[in-house]
Amino acid sequence: MVGEKTPLCITIPVMELFWQHPPGILHELHQNIKGFWL
Repeated sequence: MVGEKTPLCITIPVMELFWQHPPGILHELHQNIKGFWL
C-alpha cells in the first residue's frame, strides 16, 4: 500500500508540525476535552 513505507524523514516532521500546530478542528477538540475535565 502507498504510505506504508513513508520515510521517517517526512513522517516525523509532519507529525511534529501537527502536534505543535494542530489544525483548527483538533485545537477545538483539545479545548473541549480540557474544558470537560476541568
